[in-house]
Amino acid sequence: MAFVRNRRTSRIFGWGLTQSQECEVATRCPALASESPMHRGLIGLVVALAALVIACRDVSAPEPSLRIQTSDTNYVLDRSPFRPIPATVTNVSSQPITLAVCDSIVTPLSERWYDGRWSGLLVLTCGPLKPVRLQPGETRELDVRASILGRFRLRVPLFFDSTHQIPSLETSPAFNIL
Repeated sequence: MAFVRNRRTSRIFGWGLTQSQECEVATRCPALASESPMHRGLIGLVVALAALVIACRDVSAPEPSLRIQTSDTNYVLDRSPFRPIPATVTNVSSQPITLAVCDSIVTPLSERWYDGRWSGLLVLTCGPLKPVRLQPGETRELDVRASILGRFRLRVPLFFDSTHQIPSLETSPAFNIL
């Protein structure tokens, strides 16, 4: 019931309002104070849908599943064409996670800070990626090689299902190639 009137208070969505509060609500939002059956039905439907959305949503933030780490925050690009960056991925969840690997090597996706936002860089190092399970608590080394200057972070390719890969939600802390 959207609107019920009695001698002492009015009730809109179960909140007890005084007569002056009722008038203010009716002035600011006439649809709430309407007593027509159509408005009451529409308001009831909106309230029911809102309650359903609130009840079904996940109120907690998702727990991280992976920890992606590099050994340092600054690396100097030397004379070699590719600078190795020591990095690892650890499964910090209680469930196995399926990584997408290339010849048993986890090749992460690099994102570069450019023009005020993170931009993805595609890394193709081999043919089809294969699924490899990372058990809870297990750590694997990442094959990271830098060839350009900038600020970067890493994501890990995962299998979403048996055929589709997605990047991890988790990223490494940002690091610089100088």
